[in-house]
Amino acid sequence: MTSWRRSIPCWYLRFGAACSLFSFGIPISRCPALPKEIQNYHNTDMRGLPFLTAPSLKTRMAIVAVALVFVTTILASTVSLVLAKRGMKAIIGDQQFTLLSQVADEIDQKFYTRQRGLQLIAAAIPRDIFQDSDRLQRFVEQHSNFKVLFDNLSIANAQGELLANLDDPASRGKLNVANRAYFKDTMATRKGVISAPLRSALTHKPVLIMTAPVLDQQGNVALIVGGTMALDHENFLGRLAQVRIGRTGYVFAVTNDGVIVSHPKQSLVLQQVASMAGSNPGFDRALAGYEGTLEGSNRAGAHGLFSYKRMRSTNWILGAVYPEVDAFTSIAEVEKKALLAAILLAVLVGPLAWWIARRQIAPLQQLHAHIQEVRQHPETALASPLREPDEIGRLARTFDNLMRERLTAEAKAEANAAEMRNNRAFLHSLIDYMPVLVFSKSMRPDNFGQVIMWNKAGEAITGYHTADVLGRTDREIFPLKMAQTFEQRDRDIVANPAPMEVAEYPFRRTDGSVRYLHSITLPIFDEHDRVEYILGIAEDVTARRTAERALAKSEQRLRLITDNIPALIAYVDPEQRFTFGNRQYENAYGVSREKIEGKQPSEVLGPETYAQSRQQILNVLAGKAQHFERFVARYHRWERVSYVPDIDAQGTVAGFFSLVEDITELKQSQTTLANREKLLRAVTDHLPALVSYIDQENRFQFNNQPHEEWLGRPLSAITGHKVEEVYDEALYAQHKQHFEQALEGRSSVFEFERSVHGATHYYNASYVPQFDDGALSGVCAMIHDITALKQVENQLRILVRFDSLTGLSNRLQFDEKLAEAIARSRRSERLMAVMFLDIDHFKSINDTLGHHGGDEVLREFAQRLLACVRHTDMVARLAGDEFVIILEGLHAPQEATVVAQKIIYAMAHDFQILGMMRNVTTSIGIAIRRDDEVDGEALLRRADDALYGAKAAGRNTFDGPVA
Repeated sequence: MTSWRRSIPCWYLRFGAACSLFSFGIPISRCPALPKEIQNYHNTDMRGLPFLTAPSLKTRMAIVAVALVFVTTILASTVSLVLAKRGMKAIIGDQQFTLLSQVADEIDQKFYTRQRGLQLIAAAIPRDIFQDSDRLQRFVEQHSNFKVLFDNLSIANAQGELLANLDDPASRGKLNVANRAYFKDTMATRKGVISAPLRSALTHKPVLIMTAPVLDQQGNVALIVGGTMALDHENFLGRLAQVRIGRTGYVFAVTNDGVIVSHPKQSLVLQQVASMAGSNPGFDRALAGYEGTLEGSNRAGAHGLFSYKRMRSTNWILGAVYPEVDAFTSIAEVEKKALLAAILLAVLVGPLAWWIARRQIAPLQQLHAHIQEVRQHPETALASPLREPDEIGRLARTFDNLMRERLTAEAKAEANAAEMRNNRAFLHSLIDYMPVLVFSKSMRPDNFGQVIMWNKAGEAITGYHTADVLGRTDREIFPLKMAQTFEQRDRDIVANPAPMEVAEYPFRRTDGSVRYLHSITLPIFDEHDRVEYILGIAEDVTARRTAERALAKSEQRLRLITDNIPALIAYVDPEQRFTFGNRQYENAYGVSREKIEGKQPSEVLGPETYAQSRQQILNVLAGKAQHFERFVARYHRWERVSYVPDIDAQGTVAGFFSLVEDITELKQSQTTLANREKLLRAVTDHLPALVSYIDQENRFQFNNQPHEEWLGRPLSAITGHKVEEVYDEALYAQHKQHFEQALEGRSSVFEFERSVHGATHYYNASYVPQFDDGALSGVCAMIHDITALKQVENQLRILVRFDSLTGLSNRLQFDEKLAEAIARSRRSERLMAVMFLDIDHFKSINDTLGHHGGDEVLREFAQRLLACVRHTDMVARLAGDEFVIILEGLHAPQEATVVAQKIIYAMAHDFQILGMMRNVTTSIGIAIRRDDEVDGEALLRRADDALYGAKAAGRNTFDGPVA
């Protein structure tokens, strides 16, 4: 590949050398190193042209001279202008694309600067103001200095509601952007985005919106900071529409979807290019990914140079248009002038040629007159050396031939001289515009080593101007070390006169930068075959060298990557021959990557393995991708194979890529997994619980046998189906939020009820998230029937909170209810009271009737208390004969007195205990909760104190403040 690349510049440099020799009047035959086709071309003469019949010799000669002058002038001018125009197109195209690339980089930098600014704003928002619209508005106004980057700043919450707006604070709470694409993308990716161009809902101008998310402590998007930029802003894209290339050229910007972002015609902004009339193949290529400069026509039919460049930040397309009428106006004028000059030259040369021809033929006419005179006056012929008719005839014929040769030679010489002058001027211009350095040095003793030619391209390549180089030697021009190198090359070519090619060498420019040049130097000989001049042409190969090194480095990296990938990677051409194979082939098949190239798959894989792959190879060469597994018997290895066709732009299959993975361990793992799954199913099917696995799509992937009885359907109707399809609506509603919690990575354990055959059953369910290499893969579920446990638990709950003798609440439940009652009283601002009671002389009752009788008294006392209060009031037995009552929702303190009187009255009737009647009385202490009282113990102590007051008052009464 290297020799092929260099063959073109070598021929090009040699042709340039030939042009340079000819332009300086040096015969090409004195440079034997030039190709023979170039020498033969310049040695061709024009004597083979047929003569045209004409009325007279002088007329024919005049016509031939005029035609040669005219044709030569036109051809020279046309070739010169065509080459110059082609060179100008290339130069203008490169300059235009370079300008476009610089503009793209500048705009990309603006995007990066603004994106970073938004991120800084987002990071500076305090967490405690996330939901405070007023503080967010003040925060935005404190950062108004960012107006230099954005036309407006705004902040929206996760629901899309506008919480802050720098330009229009009144729009807060009135605008919701939740349906905007940029808002949805930011919420989905939790990263800042750049919106597509749109028309602002506030200003109705074309704008672009950049976002930056603000995350809460759980990593969710809490706020979105948005920066609005008007597309025509002077500090953003406004200047882009003002850029002019030449007189009428311009720059525009289009999104990857074909929406115009910037254009000198503002009416076209935000329009779709596809909706416009006409076609532009070049723009269609740019949409497909093309970058560079090409020649073509726009949708209006205007011809010109079009450059396209992709932007890294937004993937937009920047385009530049340079109309042909503007780019090549000077060339068109020169073409017209060249044609007029050729016509004028032909008009002037015609009469001159006719006059010269007449002058040259005059001696022949005199000879003809002399012959006629001799014929009329024979006597004069005796005195004339031409008197003999034979001699005169031969002389006339000889003279005629000589005159014709002379006139022909003169005409040819004149034409060649004119052609030489024109060609020299053309070649001087051509050399100056050739994109290579062309130089010449004198090897004569009087000016040895002096530079006598240095073209304009040499100035651009080396930085040395022509005026500073001509007439000077290498030591007078270049640094000493570089000059010594050049002098040594000159001495070598003089000592060994042969073309010298230097493939690559560094050249330090005047500005200190280094370029790499590829040069050819030719010796030019004088008439004594001594080197008189040396002619050199040097090409700047810096860009090519950089590209080649980058390509080599890229190929090296690619080779390193493929060699270290734990898979077999190869490329096979349409003739089924390997052109590439990584190092893994040596480990897998014993064929090194150096020896695999050129071999067929049957040679590398072996007959048996190739037989398994033959049909897939034929299919992929037909353009169909293939994915399959095969067993390599000789190595006892399973392989997963992928063949992907390589289809070129014409739709032809140029070969295919092969990726082979060793899945032997996977196959073994699958077998082991299948055995373990079988064992797991056997174990789980006999567990007294429901065990299942649900994937991220809410679909059952495993269920044990008890599911069939619990759900009343076979496992085939459960496994593989979604949970909502298997559970009824009520059951799914109980489980939905817990399953979603597990999908977020958090375990969930809960209890639920379900009716089974008319009876209520209680269940305990556990949802545990499962992770695969750190990523959530699904949820394991286990459901236990805890009905029996619940029944025991309810019995224990009753035993713990109720008195077993009287059936009233005990001290534990009283304390709980008292705290709840105090809280309700504070909220409703209604009165409540606590009554503390005991049975008068209960010890004597126990002593008289025994403990059994005492228990009967306590039970009857409790029943009478319950009959005296509302069902919303609470009666509890604290211990022994001590009882308490909680009265809620009182309108006045006197209501507690009424209840106390009612209780004393109810106890006035004798108790029938063990067949005997016994009078039983009670004393009551009443405490009304104060407004600021929240301590239940304090309230109970006040009631207890009031009870002692009632006892001190003689028992069978009540005491306590009424307010």
